[in-house]
Parts: sequence; C-alpha cells; structure tokens
Amino acid sequence: MERYLQRIIEGTSNTSGQNFLQTICQELHDVIESDYTFIAQLDRPNYCSKTLALVAKGELTENFEYSLADTPCANVIDDSICFYPTQVCQSFPKDQLLIDMHIDGYIGTPLHNSKGEVMGLIVALYEREITEKDLVLSLFKLFSGRISSE
Repeated sequence: MERYLQRIIEGTSNTSGQNFLQTICQELHDVIESDYTFIAQLDRPNYCSKTLALVAKGELTENFEYSLADTPCANVIDDSICFYPTQVCQSFPKDQLLIDMHIDGYIGTPLHNSKGEVMGLIVALYEREITEKDLVLSLFKLFSGRISSE
C-alpha cells in the first residue's frame, strides 16, 4: 500500500484543478488496474452525472454525461459506497452502458462538498471480477477529500 500511496502522491503533488482530476484519475486507474476509472459531478435536477476525468483502458479520454436511472451510480449518489465484485449487470439489467461495455465488477464511492452533501462520485469499472476491494476502497476514501476540494 505504501508504494501505491507514494506513487499517487508524487504524481499529483504539484497539480490542481482539472489537471489534478485528470492526473489522480490516471494514477488511481493504473494502481487499481481497472478497465475504466472516472470522477463525475452530480447533476441532481437532471438526474445525471458528467465525468470530469475519465480513463479508459489506460488512456485519458473525452468526458461524457450519463443518466443515473437504473445504474449502480444512483446508489452512490444516495451517499453509500456501492460495491459489486462480480456480475454487476445482473443487479442492474437495465443499465445498457454497463452491458455494452462488458462490465463485471463495479465500485463507486461518493464525493462530498463542504456541507457534507454528495456532489459527485469516483467509480472504477472492471471487465472481470474485482479481487482487490480493500485496496480500491482505501484509496478512494483516502483521496476523496482532495478530489472533492478540486
């Protein structure tokens, strides 16, 4: 765990704003070895989220907006950690995006503003079963405050 922390801290120590979000998303993605990792901002009135940083298959890519209806992300925005180590699509059969992406494992944690309200989320998607839940969860929890402040 120490070497992972050192890598992430060194990679993000001199960044801020959008650059920080992209850098920490990339660093987390590489350390947890997910297929997709993103940081998203919640849009409650429209019941959707917009990614602020997205890494797909190791590459930083364009952001997108998606509906929260019938997704595990909807549970995260209700202020809970959402973890499906395998077969997430069976639990969310109407989430066509997860199905199309061949996602098996999902983990998402909420991001809070200064009032303690959920304002966004960090998500990692895997095309295989997640075997390192504790590592992913620890890193997401550890860096969520800094991510939220950016």
